[in-house]
Amino acid sequence: MAMPVILLVEADRDLGDLLAFAFQERGYRVVWASAGANAFHWIEANRTPPNVMVVDLMLSGWDESEVVASARGQWGDAFPIVLIKTEDHAGRAAEQLDVKQTLAKPFELAALVRLVELHIWAHESDRIRTSTTPTLQSRSTS
Repeated sequence: MAMPVILLVEADRDLGDLLAFAFQERGYRVVWASAGANAFHWIEANRTPPNVMVVDLMLSGWDESEVVASARGQWGDAFPIVLIKTEDHAGRAAEQLDVKQTLAKPFELAALVRLVELHIWAHESDRIRTSTTPTLQSRSTS
């Protein structure tokens, strides 16, 4: 299996450094977009989606829904998105963006790592299962 890719959209430099380091230490390739413009550029430039996209909804100067919509427009729903948001807005943002997973601030780093790894594992398991499921073919007995 190729090294899983995490697209991290996080404007806070300290938090971004911490998250990128934590994921890289676990063997993941991290593409860190520190601004909405960087995220848009990476999304448009890549045909293959990341294994997981982690988005902090506090992007200054950008509408978070535009970043998520751009990713969904480019890759569909073939990858999970984890939203990081203040507790007050996490549920509402997830509903508005049609995203199932949120993590409210403050959060434990280990909880985010486990959540991302769960998504990577589940996505890879689904991919393997669908690519190795035998198909039944009818044989002619004539």
